[in-house]
Amino acid sequence: MTSALIRLEAADDHVERLAHEQDPVRAVLELIWNGLDADAHEVTVELARNEAGGIDGVVVTDDGHGMSPEAIDGDFRWIGNSWKRRSRRSRGEGRPLHGRSGQGRLRVFALGHEVRWTTTSCEHDGTITQSVVQASSARRSDFEVSSREITGSSVGTRVEARGRQGLHRLESDAARAAITAALAPYLMSQGHVDVTYDGARILVDDTIERHETVDLAWEHAGQPQQAVLQIIEWTGRHRSFQLCDDEGVVVEELEIPEIRNTAKDFAYSAYVQWEHMPTHANEAVLVDLGAQDSPLAPLMTLVTAKLEEHFDRRREGGRREQLQDWHDRGTHPYPKPGQNPAEELERVVFDVVATTIRRHVPRPLRQQKLVLGLLRETLRRQPADSPALLQEFLGLSVDERRELDDVLEDDLLGLTDDGTELALDRLRRKHSDLSESAQLR
Repeated sequence: MTSALIRLEAADDHVERLAHEQDPVRAVLELIWNGLDADAHEVTVELARNEAGGIDGVVVTDDGHGMSPEAIDGDFRWIGNSWKRRSRRSRGEGRPLHGRSGQGRLRVFALGHEVRWTTTSCEHDGTITQSVVQASSARRSDFEVSSREITGSSVGTRVEARGRQGLHRLESDAARAAITAALAPYLMSQGHVDVTYDGARILVDDTIERHETVDLAWEHAGQPQQAVLQIIEWTGRHRSFQLCDDEGVVVEELEIPEIRNTAKDFAYSAYVQWEHMPTHANEAVLVDLGAQDSPLAPLMTLVTAKLEEHFDRRREGGRREQLQDWHDRGTHPYPKPGQNPAEELERVVFDVVATTIRRHVPRPLRQQKLVLGLLRETLRRQPADSPALLQEFLGLSVDERRELDDVLEDDLLGLTDDGTELALDRLRRKHSDLSESAQLR
């Protein structure tokens, strides 16, 4: 048995900054990716709960090939200079790699003050070695390592992080959604890989409402380029924008780009997949500042246009489909067109508002009819108070409340200066996707 002390060649405060200790979800993702990069077929994330039910740590286990003592000595000694930067494929099964910066092991401090890696690897001569690496947030630059030869054990790695409070975010639906979104392209392409999070397997297909792939072609410096935009719409509320390599491995996550119609009524992730994306990691911030010499500049312009087209088309079709469904089920409170312009204006305003919040309208028949009826009476009697009342009743998100405010200001409260017929004509032209709703029977 051998033992040693590895000192990370970096100042402790620098290590703390790289650890992103206020982002436990990112830390969990890094540990999952470490397992997948090691050709794991199963990765399990357990949330460690104390006697009071609070989460004070995380345990991540994988059945990958583990880390040899030589690999530990190199990987834990340096920030950056990871072997993954020189290879796009895992060492065993040739899978696409995620981690290339050599910083993933530092993010574990976001999950616990005391950290322990137990990893088992098999050498070329058949020798099985188990290594234990221990570290503490009190000395983030020091990693204590011990290794010994063992027999009869499976390879793999177990990471235990304990003793940190404030990890309740990890048990939220938002955390699971963020992890699912980040892993989705990889899990969809690697059918033999399972990830279990807090006792439940991540099943990407079960959370997808719609999936569309768009081919992208553009030129930069006179050279033709090709990429793919995957748009996955979720059954939940998660929204994200990911830059990926050509096999869907996330390189960088960005803020949702500003598009003409912000698509706040859709839960979706957009994945821009380009083979050269790893080479241009971290250039997106320069593009945001106006830099045009990066090939990401024309690519992001093209992606923004394609997202606008997609959600314009989806919004138009989705609103009509939703109204048709309500009419077919007999829950729409305006079963017939209005008998005069005033009644028709009231009905069209209802259609605009109802389809804006359609994700909150329940599916069961009786509850659906009740909610739509209450919405009609609210818009009739208290239009100015509708956003606040709907937020209290339906629990709208900040983005949904903002969109509803915009809809009501533009489409309802702003009609007071128009004559009824002019207002109806303006509203129909603005919401052309609903202009034929009178024929939906």
